[in-house]
Amino acid sequence: MEIPDSDRALIRAACPDAGTWRTLDAFFQTAQAESDAAMAELFQHVDESPYALSDWLSALAAFDHWLHERGISARPFETMVGYIHCVTLTFARTLSPPCLADEVLRALDQYGFEAVAKIDI
Repeated sequence: MEIPDSDRALIRAACPDAGTWRTLDAFFQTAQAESDAAMAELFQHVDESPYALSDWLSALAAFDHWLHERGISARPFETMVGYIHCVTLTFARTLSPPCLADEVLRALDQYGFEAVAKIDI
């Protein structure tokens, strides 16, 4: 997935640590984007959520690790961002939001990720 240099610089600066950046840099090399607006969609969801970009990036890195642990090679970027967005919608806005990466992993463990599941017919 191609990322404009300006977006790459923004993401790198927002990464909470070097390990997250390395994970995401590798992730973006294999992620499949369905449209040129993929990064804009991520930034829009960040702006509409109570979480910072760094929280979203940590959640995306945790999501990537979860897929890797299960031997799943597909990385449908927009679908993954949409999944994280759905997780952000499950919390009351009046409460201090919990760690997004932890909640994404909890949702993945509980509900899975159907977008990459093999269908047996």
